[in-house]
Amino acid sequence: MNTSPEIENIISRSVETAKSYNHEYVTIEHLLHALVTHPPFKKVLNQFNVDTDLMISEIEAYLNGLHAIESKDPECVPKKTNSLERVMNRGVTQVLFTGRRQVTTIDIYLSIATEGNTHAHYFLL
Repeated sequence: MNTSPEIENIISRSVETAKSYNHEYVTIEHLLHALVTHPPFKKVLNQFNVDTDLMISEIEAYLNGLHAIESKDPECVPKKTNSLERVMNRGVTQVLFTGRRQVTTIDIYLSIATEGNTHAHYFLL
């Protein structure tokens, strides 16, 4: 099974988002931000009447307030959290059980949505 270039781009953007906030860790909320700002996925959300601009600004406000994971080293490469790894593994598992070959944005979305007790889950509600 392969990771599509689209998903690799979203993951890379989530790492870049964490770097831009000087965060030591890449969280599910960084991944959600990258997913929601991904133009094709954002278009789908807009078709379901989701106020994506409001959603993005709320996620960014949350990320801006994550002072507990700020790094003292400006050259720090953010590490993935266990919950982020779990979300990614759940997405891969969904693909395997459906007999497909690539993880898609919907797999990531569904996996984030099932990760209860997180701010990312709250934003999706």
